[in-house]
Amino acid sequence: MDNKVYLIENVSMDEDYLYLVVEQHIYRIRWDDCSLPLARASQSQRQSFEVASSGYEIHWPAIDEYLAVAYLLANAETMNQLIEEGQTEHASGLSVITSQVIAEACASYATSSAKPSASQWIDHQLTPIARSLSPSRAAQLLDFARFLEAQSLAEMLDRENASLTDIETDTNHARWDALLASDESQALLDRLADEALAEHRAGKTKPMAFTNDGRIAPG
Repeated sequence: MDNKVYLIENVSMDEDYLYLVVEQHIYRIRWDDCSLPLARASQSQRQSFEVASSGYEIHWPAIDEYLAVAYLLANAETMNQLIEEGQTEHASGLSVITSQVIAEACASYATSSAKPSASQWIDHQLTPIARSLSPSRAAQLLDFARFLEAQSLAEMLDRENASLTDIETDTNHARWDALLASDESQALLDRLADEALAEHRAGKTKPMAFTNDGRIAPG
């Protein structure tokens, strides 16, 4: 049996059909073609269902029925072209409930035609690959995934540290600005400037010399 993992976007139903939107395709399956327990079940029992997180099967707890999606699709007919062209058979004679179900499937189909989310893409693309690998290869895939996870964590920590460094730098600049703006600091700077000017006038200073690369040349 097909072990493919399917991306199920919507499950709907009426008295005659089970409707599935799977990977941007709309399918319908007669209850008689689903299984004997479902054909005999009441509509309330049919409406109580669970889609497996793997997308592999649908479970009806009320009648304890499990059916693989691949099995259901093998007995299904696609409705995409008919719905897009507005040519669903017996369209004028559809019941209100059936029309609502098809409208719901169409709305889900239109939504699913958009680009899938990142998590949906990962589940849809990577899960089948992982399932097909041997245990040793699957272990290698897991090791590589953990390596990527650790690398992403390290990059995140680097970004956080860089952000903290920027905050610390800004804080230090603010402290220096506050310190230099005080009256005591201004008086000290004025005194140092006067002393430097006095030493220059007394001939105790000499011109600064620089190397070709812009550094101060040794005295």
